[in-house]
Amino acid sequence: MKIFEQIYSTVTHLENLSLTRQRQEVNVDSENRVTIGEQHYINFSSNDYLGLAQDPRIKEWYKTNIDKYGCSGSSSQLICGYTSAHRQLEQAIADFFGREDALLFSSGYLANLSIASSIIDNKTFVFQDKKCHASLIDAARLSDGKLVRYRHNDMTHLSSLLKKYKPEKSILMTDGIFSMDGDKAKLKELIEISRQYESLLLVDDAHGIATIGDTGGGLLQQQSCSQQDIPLLTGTFGKAFGMSGAFVAGDKRLINVMQQQSRSYIYTTALPPATAATLIQVIALVKESKKLREQLITNIATFKQGLNKETGSDTHIQPIIIGNNEKTITAGKQLMDKGLFTVCIRPPTVEKNSSRIRISLSAAHTALQLKKLTDSLNQVIN
Repeated sequence: MKIFEQIYSTVTHLENLSLTRQRQEVNVDSENRVTIGEQHYINFSSNDYLGLAQDPRIKEWYKTNIDKYGCSGSSSQLICGYTSAHRQLEQAIADFFGREDALLFSSGYLANLSIASSIIDNKTFVFQDKKCHASLIDAARLSDGKLVRYRHNDMTHLSSLLKKYKPEKSILMTDGIFSMDGDKAKLKELIEISRQYESLLLVDDAHGIATIGDTGGGLLQQQSCSQQDIPLLTGTFGKAFGMSGAFVAGDKRLINVMQQQSRSYIYTTALPPATAATLIQVIALVKESKKLREQLITNIATFKQGLNKETGSDTHIQPIIIGNNEKTITAGKQLMDKGLFTVCIRPPTVEKNSSRIRISLSAAHTALQLKKLTDSLNQVIN
């Protein structure tokens, strides 16, 4: 049938552009080592930024909570999937991030999609940074609102767009730490603009929470931004917290609107209560993990000092931009040959001609592992 030929042809087109994606069976050996087939690699692709995913304390907590609660959420939170563990986790999140309330989701993607059906209508203009995560882009596209994208971290461009459209109702959306470039949003300027134009400001700080801030409160804590400054915060526990699940946090009235109207909240099974109960303990652990955050800062500095190239990032996400798709794939294979597991990022995840090796640094990486990485990168990219 022609329809199948048309569908299959999309993959052929991607193959011709060196843009197909391949899965690999990656088995974790330790907090920063993996096995693929029979080969062992140092892992520089994981979002486990503090090395907590393999922490023995968290494993024991999880086992205990599975024995207590079982393995499934069993239902939507609005039917019978909402337990005391979920409520206590919501309160722990609100307290940790200085918010009034929070909603729980199974993933950061679902958390961001929840915005589409709850706070955006056909009168809403959504202004997004061009390098926002795909889940925020999809939230706007799936909504009834009008999506307008401003140049990355360009506050002058954002202001000009707001002046041009003169929206009666608008939402500004940005990542906190950008997932592919590792740079930070200009929160103070965004707050000022949101007040000037009476826009609701939302920040997805998935890559910032736990890794920065005095107690791991993320970019908002580091830059002293309150709930009044930034009404909505989204984040995930699938990265530096070493677990799974996600949240939206804000004032009680906003959170109630989302609870009543967010389709990705209403029509999905709840986060397993064992996960929720464990996350309460993990949040307490993260608060006390200052040494891990300090080690991560040290590792970032070590990496940057050893690399013969400026990346434009001072965070745990370090982009090695090569540009050409094929050359990027070749560089990735050369690093694999040296025992380093890194991932090639290509369009549409990033813009055309900006294909890259995305390096994810962890507090668990040793100085010797970092030296091997920078020495290898200096050979491969020069």
